Amino acid sequence: SSFERGEKMIPFSRPENWLYLDEHCRDVIHPAFQSCVRCSAGVFLSGLRYSLKLYTAFYLLSGVLRRRHPKDVLLRTVPYILQSSLFLTASGTVPCACICLLRKLLGRFYCYSTAFVPAVIGGGLAILIERKSRRGGLAVYGSTLAVQALFNMLKYRGYVTPLPYGEVLLFSVGSSVLLHSYHSESGLHDAVGSFLRFLFKPWVPAGLTMLTDMLSLRPSLSSMLVTMLIRIAWIALWSFQVGYLIQAGLSVLRAGYKAFKNPRKLLHTLLHPNNVKLGVFLATLAGGFKLLNALFMFLPISQDFRLVLAGLISGLSISWFRSSVISVYIAGKAVEVLYFKAVGKGWLPKFYYGDVVLFAVAVGVLIHAVFLERHNVQVPYWNFVNKLVGGHLQGINYDVLDHFGTHASKGVRAVEGKQQREEENSHQ
Repeated sequence: SSFERGEKMIPFSRPENWLYLDEHCRDVIHPAFQSCVRCSAGVFLSGLRYSLKLYTAFYLLSGVLRRRHPKDVLLRTVPYILQSSLFLTASGTVPCACICLLRKLLGRFYCYSTAFVPAVIGGGLAILIERKSRRGGLAVYGSTLAVQALFNMLKYRGYVTPLPYGEVLLFSVGSSVLLHSYHSESGLHDAVGSFLRFLFKPWVPAGLTMLTDMLSLRPSLSSMLVTMLIRIAWIALWSFQVGYLIQAGLSVLRAGYKAFKNPRKLLHTLLHPNNVKLGVFLATLAGGFKLLNALFMFLPISQDFRLVLAGLISGLSISWFRSSVISVYIAGKAVEVLYFKAVGKGWLPKFYYGDVVLFAVAVGVLIHAVFLERHNVQVPYWNFVNKLVGGHLQGINYDVLDHFGTHASKGVRAVEGKQQREEENSHQ
């Protein structure tokens, strides 16, 4: 079919993109609501409920991982939960309101005024609600998803061809930059740095501490090597536990109440191979980096080159858990680190609102893809946006949006058919 081959797709820059729709926004965007105000209010309430649940779990889990006192966690996180929840709610509500507003101002729908431009405006206003310290991380994560969506759009149109093991190479290069920065004097002071500290500085049982202390009482080359190998092995084992528990926890959450109602399904969820794969990936990344860094100390190379080389090789561990989202995100964080280092040395200027612009454009690309090209968006992200807006994405009249030539309705049906087949296979 033309959908499968991507034929007759309207490219990004041709004048045909300026096709328009005279339909009212209630006939296209919110058929369930006769009033644009009622639609925006409904999206706001749904988004607020969802955001409060999401950020309450996020901040409480972050406090536990950072080993903070429960009282300190509660006192510090309540304002953060409210602020972040308002930001995320606005990220869904303001673009929806801007879609209707632009429709009234322009008198009709154009391709880019249907989703992209309203989402850029809404994303830029929403990110200003969030704390400045979190804007950079949100901008990098949003741009990660946007880059992946743009790549899928280009691939769908036949403009680019995927590179074999491209995500592995991308992660390897990005991890070498981040691991070098983490072990240097400047360090990493963000979420990635906190996660790396959690892997490389794990909780050590008393018995293992006693063993390493006993070995250190007899200073010799062999005892030093044994102590080093014990510590590296524990870091690898700890990282495996972290990876397994993260993936197993996410699998149980996705399964929901059904997993606890059916013991066999719960056991199947906990023993799923993907849980082990993430554990092996983190174990080989952390343990492999420590081992390679120790071995390279015997080579006549500088510390910087040793850290970069160890990170480059250990970054190949992503082969155990190949994910384009993780690879692009790590590459984006690496670019961010390099950019701020260049700013610190005076090589590049600093853009104070650069994170706001980056996030706004990323939201514009993503919402455009969600509305007009669902087949080019990762299913988990589409589901996330749909929950954020209270399920209103399912009520959009995609058949009318086909007028813009982006195969919106065919994309929706193709993705829904794929999801249905996957659910049927999982129940077999």
